[in-house]
Amino acid sequence: MLVRKFSEGESYTQECGPNCEFRTILKKGEVGDMGAGVIKMKGPTWNKLAAHDKWHQFYIILKGKGTMQIGDEKIPVTAPSVVMIPFNTMHALQLAENEEVEYVYVNQFLKDSI
Repeated sequence: MLVRKFSEGESYTQECGPNCEFRTILKKGEVGDMGAGVIKMKGPTWNKLAAHDKWHQFYIILKGKGTMQIGDEKIPVTAPSVVMIPFNTMHALQLAENEEVEYVYVNQFLKDSI
């Protein structure tokens, strides 16, 4: 069993607009083929459009709202909701002025990347 508060996660940075906070809460391989983190963002901001070739990814939107870009499609997201992002799919989250969001991402690593 593993219990970890979000605040105990390891802080990290990635390419993002202002007002973004990133924490790893479950490291790759710590529990099987899973990994997870928590992200807090305050708009106006964005995270970089990117794709992952070694894992599927889920966003569990806990609080707030924003606009999710998956491929060429832009979709409004609001809490509570879940977003499934298949591997090799370009995606990003954008927040307008006064929008805030907190979400957990869960990565399921492909067998050859564990």
